[in-house]
Amino acid sequence: MRALPQRTLVFVAAACGLCSPQPVLSSDVLSTSGVLCTQPVEWPNTIPHLCTDPEQGQLPSLPASWDAGGCQWGVDEGVWDASSCDAPDGSACCEVRNASWAEPHLTYEPTTQAPRPGPARLMVFLPGTGGAPNEYSRLLRAASDAGLFVIGLSYLTQPIPVSSNNAWCSRATVPADCNEGLHAAMLFGEQQPKQPKLLWPVAARDSVSALVANVLGSVPWGAQFVAADGGVDWPRTVISGHSQGAGHAAYLSYELEVDAVLFSGPQDCHECAVRWLKAMADEAPTTSRAVTRLALFHKHEECGPDPIDPASYCEPNLMISNLELMGLGSAPAVWNSTLPLPTSPDLREVMSDEPPSCPDATRSYHKSVAMDACAPESYDALWRALFGAFETEQAEAAGAGHGGER
Repeated sequence: MRALPQRTLVFVAAACGLCSPQPVLSSDVLSTSGVLCTQPVEWPNTIPHLCTDPEQGQLPSLPASWDAGGCQWGVDEGVWDASSCDAPDGSACCEVRNASWAEPHLTYEPTTQAPRPGPARLMVFLPGTGGAPNEYSRLLRAASDAGLFVIGLSYLTQPIPVSSNNAWCSRATVPADCNEGLHAAMLFGEQQPKQPKLLWPVAARDSVSALVANVLGSVPWGAQFVAADGGVDWPRTVISGHSQGAGHAAYLSYELEVDAVLFSGPQDCHECAVRWLKAMADEAPTTSRAVTRLALFHKHEECGPDPIDPASYCEPNLMISNLELMGLGSAPAVWNSTLPLPTSPDLREVMSDEPPSCPDATRSYHKSVAMDACAPESYDALWRALFGAFETEQAEAAGAGHGGER
């Protein structure tokens, strides 16, 4: 298991503004106020997002150096068109992406008043390219309805979509090194010496793991999810994400053996990710507990088995191929609102063919499995079932006398 360096927690003063007091029935420490917050709370993020040059004497931030740096590298290599980097409206330029980087984090406390069968659990959600936590508010609420504490994290999503990232890494001498280097930088702030041209070199202080630790240092209930070294207590965490965020979540699940719920991802190209995806299924866990990974995607999205109106390139049937490499199998349970909700073990891999509620939107099928704007109300129950699977496992383990261990 990867050993994470000690993190410094940044404390931000804030209050649970829209809160309905409810009695706390869990045996764990839930909040310092002794009430459950039933509304989402916004927390300001600390990541740099301005596209302008810094003041004299300061180094340029990652977003400010992107247009003339990594974005231009892709143009020079012929990976994407020069217009993608043209400010202020190029599809991948900083000026288009920086609004999402500036969005606040969202946190939720469990809405259920029933006692949990074991220790409290945290869910961390990573939005997709250009996405923000508030675009996934129903999904985040579903996780809190399932009894989880929730952090919808704003982070430095790569400015380019996964398809462009795949095209970049496919040209590398070793595509797997390129892919893993980008994930490691995003999640842990690690810069790989074998990557002389790391496209999106996130600093350690702005990495996903550091941002989660910062949020935990801000919320009144966060201390219960802080490890002895000051970092995140990942064994008590469920990592989740959509699209690009699902790829990062899957890699973190691989590196740290963390439970995961993945929405439309990972979409990393086969030669880019086969090494670590296959290792997820082949390598025995180094911890005493089993790792649970669940996935939901749409039949008709670009990486699904039957794409309709694809708006970006994806290798044929890549979703099922990648999930099979991870050990989830090649025969997902099919679901739509006319069918009963899947139950374990079918929840491991679910393929939706439910029509999106935004049929005219770009990539509507891809968005519909997770995003407020495109997901029909029927998804809310499925999301609760996916996130509730971890509480069900804890209850079964507690009933067997294992105190919540799986």
